[in-house]
Amino acid sequence: MRWSFAVYIVLFGFGQFCGALHTEPNEGVVYCGDAGMTLVLPLEAKKSYELSTFDGAGSHVIDQDYAEKCLYSVKEEDEEFLLYALYEACGVRKENGSFSLDVQLSFPSEGKRVNRSYSMVCEQPQSDTVSAVQAGTTLCTDSDMEVPILQKLQPLNLNKSSVVPVWTVSIGKGQPMTLGEGIQKGYSFTNNDGYMMVGAAFTAEGVQAFGNGALHLVSLTLYYSPSLSRPIRINVLMICVSDLVTCNETSISLSVPHFSGTFAKLTIGTMQYYASQNYSDLSISTLGDSLKIIIPKGHPLFGTRECVPGGSNQYFLPKTTLSFKVGAELAMMLAKPTCPCPATALCKDGIMTVEVQSNITVPPLDLSTVRLRDPSCNPTTVSETSLLYNIPLSGCGTTLKVMNGELVYENEVRSLLGDRTVGVITRDSEFKLTLRCSYNESSDQQLDIHVNTLAPPASAIGQGDLVVVLRAYPDVQYSHPYGIQDYPVVKYLREPVYLEVQVLNRLDPNIKLALDDCWATGSSDPYSLPNWNIIVNGCEYEGDNDLTVFHPSSQYPGLQFPTHYKRFEVKMFTFVSKGLQLSNSIYFHCSTLICDLHKPDVEVCAKTCKSGVSVKRRPRGVESSASLHKGVVVSMAGCFSVSGADLM
Repeated sequence: MRWSFAVYIVLFGFGQFCGALHTEPNEGVVYCGDAGMTLVLPLEAKKSYELSTFDGAGSHVIDQDYAEKCLYSVKEEDEEFLLYALYEACGVRKENGSFSLDVQLSFPSEGKRVNRSYSMVCEQPQSDTVSAVQAGTTLCTDSDMEVPILQKLQPLNLNKSSVVPVWTVSIGKGQPMTLGEGIQKGYSFTNNDGYMMVGAAFTAEGVQAFGNGALHLVSLTLYYSPSLSRPIRINVLMICVSDLVTCNETSISLSVPHFSGTFAKLTIGTMQYYASQNYSDLSISTLGDSLKIIIPKGHPLFGTRECVPGGSNQYFLPKTTLSFKVGAELAMMLAKPTCPCPATALCKDGIMTVEVQSNITVPPLDLSTVRLRDPSCNPTTVSETSLLYNIPLSGCGTTLKVMNGELVYENEVRSLLGDRTVGVITRDSEFKLTLRCSYNESSDQQLDIHVNTLAPPASAIGQGDLVVVLRAYPDVQYSHPYGIQDYPVVKYLREPVYLEVQVLNRLDPNIKLALDDCWATGSSDPYSLPNWNIIVNGCEYEGDNDLTVFHPSSQYPGLQFPTHYKRFEVKMFTFVSKGLQLSNSIYFHCSTLICDLHKPDVEVCAKTCKSGVSVKRRPRGVESSASLHKGVVVSMAGCFSVSGADLM
């Protein structure tokens, strides 16, 4: 028998850790929280798994219906199987001050069925007066950070003057305040259909900065105190490292400055690395109390893609999470380590020569927006995928510094939102390339590269005469929609977002779902500003350079009533104003009509869209109607977060 002690809280876990797992000789770990327990098992890909639990009435297969009825959550992610059970779940036994649950995992192997048994044991939480809920992994942008709360919660109370606020927040060990007061201090709290995101600007009150502003850390405590039910406490610990990733010819490095926490764990895709162990495929060092992790480009999870056809490669790693122990809490940060496409610079005969390629950023850089410090200096060679600059050391905004006894000339190639004229939204990347040449050097010089890709979206039901749902999917196959546990979904700018609107619980083949308008906002209020049209009068909005793409439901043979569906994709964007990003989140909304398939009596019901035809924007709130059923407005339950990557 094997004992495995929990040392980290996984995504489904609520509260602190302290548990044990009794198993056959198979890998596995259990995490214990204030509200429930989580079993994590490594799985082999492409196998069909079945999980069962046992109680006094016998065994039960944990399918979707049983999970919803008996307070279980089941998920497969990154080759791991996660089972979360509340302590009140069916089959959980309470005896001698502890909770226990027996489960069995069954899967096919070499022509036969293999069964593995697991016994989860967790000590009873010491406090049964307050329910603790754990936050998720920190998502970072250039100026702020946010974490999701994955348990469904009560609506927020942002009223600053509320005499007895239902929700309060404390910064660090400070006094509780209303959420409205927290917003005034630089924090954000959003709750759409019960699912919360908590955010903090780097400049918010109480945010600690380390390493000359390279690392930001803040601890919050949210407290929900209703009058008739059990209070809830949410401990939120957010951490962001701004300049995390650097690249050279042989490796990617992750650098974290010294701060008040200690490194605990690194997760790269499906592989996990702990601070206390040595590994052959990467190195972890703590020099001068700062952390440096070097991942050679021979690492098995390194990916490559061509910068240009037949040219050099760009290196990247899959989703990476860094975990740190800060006091008794665990702080986790999400990263997407990516190296920029190689740029070459030559300093010779008083000229700096540099080539900038469009695919140095994700999404590709708009080369027409690239400028030197002196914007009147133009590139000497221009192609569809690259620019070549020959920059004189005595002009084009080049500056001179004395560093370590050498004359160092410096200029910048950049494309920043603040230098452009932008509208309500943008899908373009930011880019800054710093060039330095020493006076007495004639070899290639070191480039300091900082690439910004602007900062990442869940489903809800709107009630009318009919029930209509708006969902999001990970790909154009529309096989399985995103679940609540998948949010926030990380999306690059211009990545497609696949959306679906469906009429629920109707077996009438003679009705047809029609989209009137669809639009996006920066908040959950469908009538808030700013907003951006996606579909107008049933057709793509012609005012957008990246038109909405419709996917006819007739292309999907598995649909019983294709006319009950509308499927379309939108290229990801973000809201901006005066060159600055306004929001890290995008909310989608649609107004719909239900039509008589054979006797359409409203223009939208019978409309056929023609590409290139200008569609006028109707003021928001002006609704049309059909004689069969009135329109229904549906919105996403949760939002798409626009999350960018800083590359060095």
